[in-house]
Amino acid sequence: PTAFLLIIYVKTVSQGD
Repeated sequence: PTAFLLIIYVKTVSQGD
């Protein structure tokens, strides 16, 4: 749920790098 979305968000930000 929310935690799952947070993980995806962090992953996306990391890839942004």
